[in-house]
Amino acid sequence: MKSIIKYVVCCCALALYACDKSPIRYKSPGYIFAYYSIGEYDREPYIDITDQSLTILYTCTQYYAEAKYYVHFGYRYQGIKYYDLCVKYGDLKPGGQDCYENRYDKVFHGSGAVAIAEAIDAIHITSSEDWDSEHTAGTLLDDIFFVEYDSYYRYIRNNYTGEPVEHCSKPLADIRPGDMYLAHKISFNAETLPAVAKQHTLTVEFLLDTGETIAYEAFVDFAASETK
Repeated sequence: MKSIIKYVVCCCALALYACDKSPIRYKSPGYIFAYYSIGEYDREPYIDITDQSLTILYTCTQYYAEAKYYVHFGYRYQGIKYYDLCVKYGDLKPGGQDCYENRYDKVFHGSGAVAIAEAIDAIHITSSEDWDSEHTAGTLLDDIFFVEYDSYYRYIRNNYTGEPVEHCSKPLADIRPGDMYLAHKISFNAETLPAVAKQHTLTVEFLLDTGETIAYEAFVDFAASETK
């Protein structure tokens, strides 16, 4: 009889646990929830051309799914680098960052902040075609293109005060090592368009603090109303 009672109690407990949709709360050491590699960008960027401007946006369609290093349930780490990256960028939040797992959909929630794991020391853009008389094919276009990105670094440096996200914009030629820490949502804008409207293959190179260079290509047809 006692065995039957224990069995019924266990079944009820399991049933209650399965029906419980309340989140399981944890603490993570850093404000940044996940880091992804800049090498995980989609190979085909979003390109927008108007009569006066060009915008190139690189995205990672599944930041969370493809993130290499992230805190999971507050105490287990995916990869050995998550904590190292927290230390690297000084992201060790006093008392930890509140986060939780939802039992219903198994989705982990934290600050929601994701950032590039590598620090970007420099970015260079070149074209397969002449841009103008001063920028022939293969010449650096760093004085023509601006980079725009979001960063969490100032927020963390300011002891987690102020606005979490800082929107930054600067010419590629002005980027210095240390400028692009904890960057996210990178896009490029051209200050001028090519003198002759034709198809260009733009090469975008990211020089990283790891010593690596990650390169992407963007195929831009300035003569067409739509680009791929």
